[in-house]
Amino acid sequence: MRQALAVAVAYPAAPIGQLVTIITARLPSHTRSGIGLSARHDGYEGRFHRLTLASVFQPIVAPATGQTMGHEGFVRCGGDRPLSPWSLFSLAASNADPDWLVALDRLCRTLHAANYFPDAAPRQRLFLSVQAGLVAAVARDHGEVFAGILRLLGIATERVVIQLPGCLNHDAERLRAVAESFLARGFGLAFNYLGCGLDWLRNLDFAGQVLLKINPAQLPTDGSLNHLIDACHRRRISTVVKRVETAEDRARVLGTGTDFVQGFAFGEPSARPALGQLGQPGC
Repeated sequence: MRQALAVAVAYPAAPIGQLVTIITARLPSHTRSGIGLSARHDGYEGRFHRLTLASVFQPIVAPATGQTMGHEGFVRCGGDRPLSPWSLFSLAASNADPDWLVALDRLCRTLHAANYFPDAAPRQRLFLSVQAGLVAAVARDHGEVFAGILRLLGIATERVVIQLPGCLNHDAERLRAVAESFLARGFGLAFNYLGCGLDWLRNLDFAGQVLLKINPAQLPTDGSLNHLIDACHRRRISTVVKRVETAEDRARVLGTGTDFVQGFAFGEPSARPALGQLGQPGC
């Protein structure tokens, strides 16, 4: 059982009622019953109205060694009318009250953390995205609430990498404020590359503390993945090349010098994180 494993690794059982209270704090009291979190024999399950939410984790691999350094958490939802993650967050965002999106975002991150760390290797880190709507709805102190949730779960913030939405790349002042707030609480941080060079990083003094996630499909037509990765390394920024889906993709990125890779060619999302050495790429 998952909870038995949690005891073995000194990971306390989640105080579910307390967690849900924190997650739904911004919602009117009469609407909070639509959001929940429950323990199952094999992990935790979330509830967003009539939808049930589960976690899957995709490995992020160091290509030089084949070692899995962490995983990105994704939500899977089912119910009467199962939705894709994109549709799920779009549904929450369509509500006139932005606090619904804030609650859903925090619910998903809490769910992933509760499901991930009992099975993860000691040095593996969990990558979690925050939605643009949450960043817009929370005026300051980004990461404060989630840091409190992780404390209840007995998880150090240093083991979580927050992936910021790419829309922040176009707002240097806002990006700095949000990034500094998460970093001050001990979180790791990952930016998303949107094909617009690296000028937006010029005034951000986060060298050695952040990663850049790169989708090769978003490179400019005259752009070079190798040159972009070299430019990041000169700034002491580590890189994760994502969407590496095929054997051709894998062969293309292995010679770029990227620090890490992510995609179906290196591992599909699964309910349990892959531990330790993957062996040969693609296995």
